[in-house]
Amino acid sequence: MRRSKLKAKDLIFTITGRIGTVAVVPEDFGEGNINQHSVRIHLIEGINERYIASLFNTNLGRSLSSRGVSGGTRIALDYEAIKSIRIPLPPLPVQGRIANGVQKIREKSKQFRKEAKEFFDKAKREVESLILGEE
Repeated sequence: MRRSKLKAKDLIFTITGRIGTVAVVPEDFGEGNINQHSVRIHLIEGINERYIASLFNTNLGRSLSSRGVSGGTRIALDYEAIKSIRIPLPPLPVQGRIANGVQKIREKSKQFRKEAKEFFDKAKREVESLILGEE
């Protein structure tokens, strides 16, 4: 199981199902392994793992990863197809800025979802009060 063992900052890349979804193993993850539906990618020095994950989780990244898909009823991506993916790789400082920008957008989106849920819950309570004739 040594080949499937996860390390901090590794990428987990799905190769079946929703192909090309990528997650970064956090520093405090502990121990774990991948299964046959994903691959572990350990990046070389000078590549920002959050940039790569952000890239693959976009429409462009999904398009890049889906080019090598094979199979009829159960589509999959094999190791050779993954190795052949050409990734746009700007200088490391630019990768960091992009990864940080994506993180800020995600945090803002999460806050907007929370506010929308609170607004919806309040509106639902107000509608229920109107229906029940409460003021």
